[in-house]
Amino acid sequence: TPRGVADLALDALPVPVTDTSVLDPRCGLGVFLTATLDRKRAAWTGSREEFLDAAVASVVGIDVSPVAVKSATLAYCVALFDELEATNRDRFAVPVFLTDALGLTRDDGIDFRGDSLDPQFDALVGNPPWIPWERLAERLKNRGRERYVQPLDLQPHEGVAARLGHSNDDVSVPFAWTCVHRYLRAGGAAAFVLKRDLMRGPAGAVLRRLRVGDRSLALRDVQDLSALDPFPAVGANAAVYALKADAEPSFPVPATVWTPGDGEADFDSGATLRTSVASTATEVVPLDPDDPTTAWLRADAERAALGTCSHEIRHGLKDDANAVFGLDRTELNRLEPGPVFPYLKSRHVRKWGLTGHDLRLIPQEQAGEDNEAWLRERYPKTYDYLTGNRERLADRSS
Repeated sequence: TPRGVADLALDALPVPVTDTSVLDPRCGLGVFLTATLDRKRAAWTGSREEFLDAAVASVVGIDVSPVAVKSATLAYCVALFDELEATNRDRFAVPVFLTDALGLTRDDGIDFRGDSLDPQFDALVGNPPWIPWERLAERLKNRGRERYVQPLDLQPHEGVAARLGHSNDDVSVPFAWTCVHRYLRAGGAAAFVLKRDLMRGPAGAVLRRLRVGDRSLALRDVQDLSALDPFPAVGANAAVYALKADAEPSFPVPATVWTPGDGEADFDSGATLRTSVASTATEVVPLDPDDPTTAWLRADAERAALGTCSHEIRHGLKDDANAVFGLDRTELNRLEPGPVFPYLKSRHVRKWGLTGHDLRLIPQEQAGEDNEAWLRERYPKTYDYLTGNRERLADRSS
């Protein structure tokens, strides 16, 4: 995570970092830890000796990777170099711990300076793992479902709906929500770097419900970084979501949209980032004012549809068999027109209208239904086409 993004997250945090205990539950190389230490130092008025003790008592990191823990520990010490040099300490305990924040692969008791560490913090910050759920080992999935997903209601889609792609997003939000459940004190705050696209679409349903078990979360600030692309290797847009725990959600929510300036965005720090890019202050609102779980949009965005749509809109397609279900127009004479539908993708949507569409074969009227006999009788040409691709379809992992 670039330091500039970490600084924006701390700026958005709805509690003062200088007076709070802070945990990064997946600290990586320690950028959120060092950014927090720098802020605490800037506000400190006591001695350097006292600052060292206050820092290690209030800024804590966890990671499951030994390499990350060693790197974050080194970064922590470098951030406190002047204080360590001035106090001439021979030994210094750094609160960066090798363990699994969710306790799925290991659940070490965390001891610090001979005492058990208080597992409750005033604030959580960080960049949760953007790992697709389907890439996790089955034992991790099973443990996660049993310990957190089901008790905390972190999976709104089940059965066929899940298989249609509603549950294929990464584990970042379940990870963040579980850390809120395990580590955040009542009334605490959090700022997480997550995908910007979670503000809309089925994959963001858990985020937009703003609830972890019986704890409500209030969205307090959004920093939209999608135009800056701080993670070019990931191929997904990012945003910072700042939240207050145990508070009822309310809208509109203040938001800042960051866009490139005259040159390249400088992510070295929050200060250099702000001076190298442009920003627009706006607000985030739900598409349906009475339902905050609907897509979150910019309040100043044009949301009205122009004209009428002659098609019934269906949503939710598993797009892993495009070679079979994606049709070329030259294939239309081989099939009956009934189960062939216009298929819109983002590239077809322009301001203010559509520029063409693909074609999609949808041989079921209801997801998961067993309609082979009906399909053979009603659409024999389509049935023959699918029969010719039976092996390809049956071999899909989904």
